[in-house]
Amino acid sequence: MGINSRTGKDLCVHFTAAAVNMATSSSHSAVRRVAIFGGTHGNELSGVLLVKHWLKHGEEIARRSMEVRPFITNPKAVEKCVRYIDTDLNRVFDNQSLSGDQKGKVPYEIEQARKINSLFGPKGSKNGYDVILDLHNTTAHMGATLILENSRDDFTIQMCKYIQTSMAPESCAVLLIEHPGVKYATTRSIAKHPIGIEVGPQPQGVVRADILRTMKNVVNYALDFMQYFNEGNTRNLII
Repeated sequence: MGINSRTGKDLCVHFTAAAVNMATSSSHSAVRRVAIFGGTHGNELSGVLLVKHWLKHGEEIARRSMEVRPFITNPKAVEKCVRYIDTDLNRVFDNQSLSGDQKGKVPYEIEQARKINSLFGPKGSKNGYDVILDLHNTTAHMGATLILENSRDDFTIQMCKYIQTSMAPESCAVLLIEHPGVKYATTRSIAKHPIGIEVGPQPQGVVRADILRTMKNVVNYALDFMQYFNEGNTRNLII
């Protein structure tokens, strides 16, 4: 993956411009369908626990202007508490894997990718979910990090700015992975506005209470932003 080489200063300028554009433009459609993915990697347990909790207590993530759907993306890997069964689910949302052209035995994660694409996509279509929040852990000491795939997506950029400001003084970094010759095959890439949420450090197969709390806060701030956006609440959007 390519990492965009903008400086932190450039990103701040872009955030500010995005805030003004989002608050004054009516060209962005309202957010109607949001998915929260946990278990893309079955041994990254913060997202797994949160999604399982929200499947039972959906009122905690409900927002009146949109559907919010929690979903366990790789249930067999979650059951075994491993990263994946046959191949990395977060790398197989490419056209070839999703097309069904493979011959012979199909890896479990590719079968699962096709199922996810049918439920939340199809990838690249107007019928796909508006936003997917894909929850991950890392063993790296990086705190909360938001992962974007498109520097021209003003919506997700402004969402990141809102989350960063809401979380202060706790830090929340933004990582932009972008390369003009690469089409990303991440699980979340089937959404119109994909965003990865990665929080660490946390060893694989365990849960830290502080990491769980941080991830939960990030998700709720993201949902709050989308609710304010749908309401046209510019006072809360520009902070």
